Amino acid sequence: MSTKLESRRLRRVPFRLLPAASSFFLFVAVLPHLRADDVCEPTTPEVIEADLAVAEASIRAKPARAYERVKKAEGSLPCLTAVAPAALLGNLYRTKGMALLYLGNSRKAERAFKQAALLDPGTACRAAMARFGTRGRVRQGIGLCEAAVANAEGRMLLVKLEGLRGIAGLYVDGIARERQEDHVPVDLSPGRHLLQYKQEDGGFSTKWLVVPAPEDPSKNSIWLNLKKLGLAPYVEEVAAVGTLRIEGLPQGARVLLDGRVRRDLPVLRNVDVGERHLMVRTPDGMVMGATVVIEADKETVYDVATIAAGGPRRGGGGGQALRAIAAYGALGVGALTAAGSGLMMVSASNTYAEAEDAYQVYLQAEYGADFDTLYDDAESKRQSARRTQLTGMALGGAAMLALGTGTFLMVTDSGPIAWLHPYVLPLMGRHSEEKGVAMGIRVVF
Repeated sequence: MSTKLESRRLRRVPFRLLPAASSFFLFVAVLPHLRADDVCEPTTPEVIEADLAVAEASIRAKPARAYERVKKAEGSLPCLTAVAPAALLGNLYRTKGMALLYLGNSRKAERAFKQAALLDPGTACRAAMARFGTRGRVRQGIGLCEAAVANAEGRMLLVKLEGLRGIAGLYVDGIARERQEDHVPVDLSPGRHLLQYKQEDGGFSTKWLVVPAPEDPSKNSIWLNLKKLGLAPYVEEVAAVGTLRIEGLPQGARVLLDGRVRRDLPVLRNVDVGERHLMVRTPDGMVMGATVVIEADKETVYDVATIAAGGPRRGGGGGQALRAIAAYGALGVGALTAAGSGLMMVSASNTYAEAEDAYQVYLQAEYGADFDTLYDDAESKRQSARRTQLTGMALGGAAMLALGTGTFLMVTDSGPIAWLHPYVLPLMGRHSEEKGVAMGIRVVF
């Protein structure tokens, strides 16, 4: 009986070691990868061709060494400083496929031939594979190559590439693509393709372009924005801006423009033109708001008295101070109660485990033992666990109520952050719709 109870306790021990185990996993599996990216050494198509020639020469005798050479050539593709011919790209992945076939990995070899077909879909497989000979492995490679080419040609999409500002010339899979108005149309299969472009400032970049398969099988075209995908150079647009001067600003006042704290007071420079949302908070707690109109290359002047008279405001005073005390007090009580609830639930779980152990002792007691005492002990622990659990649940409900009350007092009228409610929160929705990004709220105002 004691052996069984000891084994039950041992089964619960590993859960106590989870923090240490997770730390060990983080150290062994994660930290080695948290290093700076390797520096990309510029390379040329001629260097990759030389690596492939060495791999082809040793693919029969030393397929493992040939495979490593091909992997090195594949890893250097994003470092190209010149246009890679489509034939070179197809040759690279067909050589990789043959090396994998000689190593006995036909599944990875099939993926390599599929990649070759994506990058060079017009290849003649028998002619391209002739340099490897006529052995059985090569015949298997020809079959995989022909199947991949047929599959790639059967699911071509018209991919329209946009977001090309700053790009002078565009190449996909080693072929120059002509621009039509604001986009470049190109027939591609779903999968990974080599994207290369010349920038207007003379730079050259090589990146991987992943073409997704359309959700609708009947759809034969797709739009891809290179700038949104992070594959095109970012050229910052020069926006029209103006200047806003705030007169009569009290000493120590703070200004929020479009939800952002401004420190360049009383003259706010480089303000976007159009309607802007202005808020001023005075040292005595008064918050005033107004909509100001900024014109390009002009100085717009607003007086604090005008803002106070014409815009909505929130008053300060003793009532606000009492409300702040109540709000922070409710949040503090809610946090403490939530912590107490968690501790009670953990204690209830442990007491339930002890009750189960005591109940097993009662069931396995030998003849002559005091069965009533053993049973009463188990039941008392079970009842204690139940009471602790109910107390924890009650504390959890009280914590939710206190936290909800504190939050309500914080954001409603006269609350400590009531000024966020009518001004900043609507701005988040407006900026999300107009700019497509969420604007951060700085609560240091």
